[in-house]
Amino acid sequence: MPPDPSGPWIIERSWAWTRIPIVLDSLNANNPQVMNLDWVRMQPETIFHEPLTFYTDPLPQHGALVVQYPVISMQGDTLAIFTNEAILNPPPCCDVDMTPDTSPVVVPHGGSFGLTGTIGNPTPNPIMTDVWVGVIYLGNFYQLWYFPNISLAPAQYVSAHLNQNVPNNAPPGTYAYVAYCGDRPTGVVCDSAKFPFTVTSALVPGGNDSWTLEGGWDSHTDMPAEYSLVGSYPNPFNASAVITYELPQAGDVSLEIFNLMGQRAGLLVDGYKEAGRHKVTWNAAGYPSGIYFYRLDAGDKVFTKRMTLLK
Repeated sequence: MPPDPSGPWIIERSWAWTRIPIVLDSLNANNPQVMNLDWVRMQPETIFHEPLTFYTDPLPQHGALVVQYPVISMQGDTLAIFTNEAILNPPPCCDVDMTPDTSPVVVPHGGSFGLTGTIGNPTPNPIMTDVWVGVIYLGNFYQLWYFPNISLAPAQYVSAHLNQNVPNNAPPGTYAYVAYCGDRPTGVVCDSAKFPFTVTSALVPGGNDSWTLEGGWDSHTDMPAEYSLVGSYPNPFNASAVITYELPQAGDVSLEIFNLMGQRAGLLVDGYKEAGRHKVTWNAAGYPSGIYFYRLDAGDKVFTKRMTLLK
């Protein structure tokens, strides 16, 4: 309805052609009262200009969407606002996603869980973004990892398979594993992703003692830059585990399994392998519970890691 000569605009109804809820925060026209509804595009009759500030609902983490001097129309009891949809509904400056290997994610003290993380550039321009990862426990965020200055070409998406170790002193309970992309130094968040996981009261003998992360960002077309024994998943495991390793160049590879006595429990790889990321499964159905070591011999490098079989 039109304002009283001494009173504010009271906007009782609105529609949106942008399909997103908009809150009009400030209009220099007698301090209007505005309901949190949608706006409609209308043909102008009487036109004037005022500086506006719009907010999405809920508020965007990167702040208000400021539109300077859009077209405003008044006709009878109608107030119409015209602006560019791209301004009201801007594309995200980065995309981040995380998918756990299994769901629900339940892990004992000293265990680990696997996930695939993806960071991408949905814009038509090159970008540089940060990614930071952590856990939320009892309402508090604890940052674990920080990947600064990731350069992405237009429409480029980069993926990684990661193994997140859980320390043996982590309190049991429900957590959220969360990743953000944006500008970490300023705290500007453009996108986020999370999933819940549960730490049980069970304890893995000789398990992890810190929130270490195994794996790293790569693209599907890039070759690994160095030899790496990425890790095993799940850990602890029952019956079978998948071991991942990377080769920067082709060559002879040996991947062996040993028990605590130093006896070889399996020979998984023994021969020539092409460069790239490789995965191999160890079926331990015929072996007793306990701690086992897997050793990769590739090029001039030797790596050894530990995994736990629980039956």
